[in-house]
Amino acid sequence: MGKKNTFGTIGYPIGFVKSKIVDPKSLKDIVPGSKIDLQEVPTGNAGLLLVNGPGMMKGYLNNQEETDKVFFYDLDGTRWYNTGDLVIRTGLGDNEYKFAGRQKRNFVCGVDNIYPEQIEQLVAQLPEVRDIVVTEVPDAKYQFLPVYHISLSDANVDTNKLKNKIDVLINDTDIRVDVYRSSGNGGQGVNTTDSAVRITHIPTGIVITVQNERSQLKNKEIALNILRNKLKQIEIENREKEINSLKGNANIDFGSQIRNYVLEPYSLVKDVRSGYETSNYEKVLDGDIYPFIESVLRMKR
Repeated sequence: MGKKNTFGTIGYPIGFVKSKIVDPKSLKDIVPGSKIDLQEVPTGNAGLLLVNGPGMMKGYLNNQEETDKVFFYDLDGTRWYNTGDLVIRTGLGDNEYKFAGRQKRNFVCGVDNIYPEQIEQLVAQLPEVRDIVVTEVPDAKYQFLPVYHISLSDANVDTNKLKNKIDVLINDTDIRVDVYRSSGNGGQGVNTTDSAVRITHIPTGIVITVQNERSQLKNKEIALNILRNKLKQIEIENREKEINSLKGNANIDFGSQIRNYVLEPYSLVKDVRSGYETSNYEKVLDGDIYPFIESVLRMKR
C-alpha cells in the first residue's frame, strides 16, 4: 500500500503493483494452473485480495502443492498471488482498502504458517487432553495469537505439568526428518525398508538417530520422545541460568558475610569491607545501618 491512508483503512494500492478483489467462492475447486475469469466484487463488498507485480515470489521451495494453493491465473495468463487477506475497496480517495479479516486461520511463526488444526492434532496426543479447540485473539499489534481451550480427561490432572508439556511439544516446522535403511549384521537380519530415522531439531541443531525397531513409525516415536526430553532439559538449564543471573554472584558460605556481630562478652558490630565498627549493636539491629552504607561508599570513591 502506498501514500498516507485515511484513518480506518490500510492505504492505497502501490502504483507498480496490480491488485484485484475477488469473491473467495469463485476460487473454490479450481484445477491448478487453469485460467479463470477473475471478476472483481463491487466497491464496498468484502473480497479476497490478489496481487501481481515485480518481486512476487515464484512459489514455495520444493512444495508444488502449497504453491498451487496460492496462485491463480486470469484468462489473459496473468499470475495472481492470493494474500489470504479479505479487504473492502472503500471508494474513498484513490480507492483505499479496508482490512476485513483473514480467509484462513493461521499464525505466523518466523517464516512459517502454523494452522490451528496442526496445534490441535499435536496437543490431542497428550493423554491428559480429552478435547482441544484452538482459536485466535489479536495482540496489541493486531497480530493473531493462539488460544487453547482444553477439556481434561481427568479432573485431577496437574494443569501446571500439562502446561509444561504443551510448551515443549515440537512443531513440525522445527524439525527435519530423514529416513534410511538401518545397518545390521547381514543375512536375514538385514532391514530391506527405510526404517531408521534421523530427526534434526533446526533451532538447536540437536540430531537424534534411532534404528532399534523394524518399524519406521516406532523409531520416529522413540526419536521424538528423546528429542522432547533433551529440549525439556535445555529449558530447565536455561531457567536455572536465568535464576542464577538474577541472584548475581551471591555467596552464602561461612566467612562470606559483610558484617560481624559480637554480643558477648563484649558488644561489637564490624563491617568487614570498610572496617567501620560500632559497639551499639541494638541500634544496628533496629535497622540503623546508614553509617555502614556510608563507610562502604566512601571506600569506593
